[in-house]
Amino acid sequence: MAKLKPMKYIFTSTLVLLIYSANAQLQKNRWTIGTNVPLNFQFKTNGPGIKSYDFTLNPTAGYFVSDTWEVGGGPIVSFRGSRFKDNLGYTTYKDDNTSVGLNLYSRYYFKKDGTVLPYLTVNATYLRTSGNSIDINGFKTNYRRNERQAGAGVGLSWFLSSRAALFSEFNYTGYWGDGLGYTNGVNLKVGFQLFLGKENKK
Repeated sequence: MAKLKPMKYIFTSTLVLLIYSANAQLQKNRWTIGTNVPLNFQFKTNGPGIKSYDFTLNPTAGYFVSDTWEVGGGPIVSFRGSRFKDNLGYTTYKDDNTSVGLNLYSRYYFKKDGTVLPYLTVNATYLRTSGNSIDINGFKTNYRRNERQAGAGVGLSWFLSSRAALFSEFNYTGYWGDGLGYTNGVNLKVGFQLFLGKENKK
């Protein structure tokens, strides 16, 4: 195994060099495609007996209307569920649902070239949700509802090359819809983007 160590060091050094030598140029009329996965942390909780899951996939396409301003959007699919247990460990309520809809976003980058680019973002989402819930008596309810979300946050794009970047962003988001009232929370998005179109060297 010792013979593999030099190759390991060469690979690691090359990867680090590529990342730090990558220099993106954000330019008007360029396109992006990508995807992101939000990880949600709700401010509102109802006790220690709650267990929940929330998986969302959101492929996107974007367009630079100026060198540092990107607008875009894409379809969104979400799978969510919750389990409520009492102090004895018995499930008193559970809910599972699936949502499909559309997400729109806008990003404003603080600079147009570099390896790590910070940005501000705003977004809006519409979802059509279908699901079912079961209460402590075993009574099952099927439902459909409209959900809306709006948020704003900050993010960072790490460029692996002039055409590929990883990104992460924190968003403060409000949620409301049919019979839901209003809740809010923070979600962390992580994702990947490809930057398309001709780069104009200046």
